[in-house]
Amino acid sequence: MVVGFGGIVVLERILRTPGRMSRLANVLFTLCVLMFGSSAVAATDASSALDFVRNTTESIRTQFGLIDPAASDAQQRRELLVDDKLAPLFDFATASRLVLGKYWPQSSPEQRDLVERALRRRLVAAYSAALAGAKEFSVGYVGARLRKKPQGALVRTRIERPGRPRIEVHYRLRNRGDSWRVVDVVVAGVSLVVTQRKEFYDRIASVGLPELTRQLSAEAR
Repeated sequence: MVVGFGGIVVLERILRTPGRMSRLANVLFTLCVLMFGSSAVAATDASSALDFVRNTTESIRTQFGLIDPAASDAQQRRELLVDDKLAPLFDFATASRLVLGKYWPQSSPEQRDLVERALRRRLVAAYSAALAGAKEFSVGYVGARLRKKPQGALVRTRIERPGRPRIEVHYRLRNRGDSWRVVDVVVAGVSLVVTQRKEFYDRIASVGLPELTRQLSAEAR
């Protein structure tokens, strides 16, 4: 289990406990689904943003369906697959800046890089764990609208699992000219970036930014 970013750690614990998949787990699963597939979708209008979400869902289900969940290296293979496909489609630099928030101006390039890599490690671990049950989900695509500041789009979806309440999940995308990048996910009005930022602020208030980044550096070794 990855240590740090308490919300992600709690998620991993829930994922390992049968019958206790949380709302956040559902969100993480869906966001990971979005990370796969082609990144060459032209980011020109709301429909392209919706297509970016919709067109990749079934292909990633297929890829993960090829991994035997009973295999001893199943989790490792999921993490390798997520890590290989994640970086081109998720804007970790922007997400890390949003997570650091008010601490961004006082942070050094090295500290920002450590935060970015730490966020990536935690998200990869959580997403790959959530995807272990990918076939149990169905996704409804409600719609999308463009956002001017910053230039991007908001895509609304519904996540459904047998015997569980429907969950509204929204994705915030950034326009990168010829493609979309995911920067945040919101479930029931709660932003993943905002949640992580609060937790990060608490850690900085407790040990300070230099000590926190020292700890992150040690984790990366």
